[in-house]
Amino acid sequence: MDPFWGPSDANIRFCELKYAYFATIAEVHNVWSSLAYLVAGCLAIHQSSSLLGRASAASLCAVGVSSMALHATLRLWGELLDEGSMLVFVVLSEFMFFRQLKRGNLGLRLQAALVVANPLVFIWYIHANSFPLFLHFFTVQLVLLIIMSTLCFVKGSIYRGHVYDIAAKHKQLSMYKRIIVGISVARVFWELEQQLSNSIALFDWRGGADPVLCEAFPGLGYFHVLWHLISAYSAYNLILFADNLQE
Repeated sequence: MDPFWGPSDANIRFCELKYAYFATIAEVHNVWSSLAYLVAGCLAIHQSSSLLGRASAASLCAVGVSSMALHATLRLWGELLDEGSMLVFVVLSEFMFFRQLKRGNLGLRLQAALVVANPLVFIWYIHANSFPLFLHFFTVQLVLLIIMSTLCFVKGSIYRGHVYDIAAKHKQLSMYKRIIVGISVARVFWELEQQLSNSIALFDWRGGADPVLCEAFPGLGYFHVLWHLISAYSAYNLILFADNLQE
């Protein structure tokens, strides 16, 4: 059995050694680091003040559970749960920003488009079994989140209250920077693991986690752990940032 792949029918592979610690858990480090989403989601549920904020936080908890399932089993069903919950989290987070931007009929049309497009693209992805399709679509969603969070910040909203609060505005700026930097850095770590272990061609994810390259760069296995930890922290800040914007 390939120590860097193992028995799997998932579309994506990672550089962590398989079943190195337990016979029933394929990727231990990727499993425990997935708990970061669950912890971040539970904290956000406790701290969110709106129903939409708590729903977004609950979907982040679902990301943690499904990510653990994927990395523990390396099965396609775990991957689909993981990717599906990621899309749900992104869409709910986008809705939180739509609440703040208040663009009337245009905003409603865009929200309706997201509600329709996400399940259709996901069904198409399942049918085509094409990981690049999901990855590109999810990347577009992340870019949209960054744009929307930037628009909300530029708009000048502060935390709930009747007066302009400089301290609250400073806190909002800090959270905004953690979102932007965190999403960017986390994605860089994800991409580095995939491309540095790619034996076919850049951005051809069929060649990721090549055993020879994974063994040549033993630290690559921890890059996905960093993706989990940093992206979970960014998602936590994103939920609270969007939830606390003044309505």
